[in-house]
Amino acid sequence: MSEASAEAQAVQFSATQKILHRAVVALIALQYLVFDHMGRPFHALMDGEPGAYTTTSIAHIVIGSGVLIAMLWRLSLRVMRGSPSHPEQEPGWAGSLAHLTHWIFYGLLVLLPVMGLLAWFGTLGEAAELHEIGTTILIGVMVVLLVSVSVHQLV
Repeated sequence: MSEASAEAQAVQFSATQKILHRAVVALIALQYLVFDHMGRPFHALMDGEPGAYTTTSIAHIVIGSGVLIAMLWRLSLRVMRGSPSHPEQEPGWAGSLAHLTHWIFYGLLVLLPVMGLLAWFGTLGEAAELHEIGTTILIGVMVVLLVSVSVHQLV
């Protein structure tokens, strides 16, 4: 079965898909609001100094790994089970934009934890820079998604 036919067959998201969605939202919010201060621990790690493994750095790694696991699970369910179709009254361009934005979002939510893990455990400054740039892009994509969901719910 192709991905396109799988996506067309789901009438609604499964309970597991909804739970994973909410879990990823909660983990991302926690990561940004509480455990985002990784500069000092990362520099300590890169310089071989004490202070790399703090509550914040360990929580950040664990939460990021949780996001990666949840996203891989979400994506596998989406490919196997599919997703609901866009509303019929929605213009084609809006559906295409929503589809593109979601896949950019999914890609970032897989790549960011991978880059973070590579940066931390590989002590790769370049991966850390990509991780930081990606988190900024992720915020922009989240704003687009939140505005789109708001418009979709109100219109």
